[in-house]
Amino acid sequence: MAVRSSSYDKLNQRAQRFPRCTVCTEKSHEAVILEGAAEEVKDTALLKKLGGPYHKKYKPWKLDPSLGPIFAVRPSRIFGLNEKSGLKTATRWLFPI
Repeated sequence: MAVRSSSYDKLNQRAQRFPRCTVCTEKSHEAVILEGAAEEVKDTALLKKLGGPYHKKYKPWKLDPSLGPIFAVRPSRIFGLNEKSGLKTATRWLFPI
């Protein structure tokens, strides 16, 4: 997962010092929660590969490192929950770090 951040904001400063983080979707009724470690992406080939799909989904924004650092989150745990189905369908995936 790639996350764009302003180079001057507290998210960037914190991610540089403490890479563990939690990322979630905006749709709480179909929650996906990812826990993992963030690291700055500096590989230009990877950024170029991800840039097209990112821009298509999040127009007008682009994955442009000149606008601020871009982070990849390597998951350790992901949770999924559909509010209508309740806890019976809650799912958890674990990833080795």
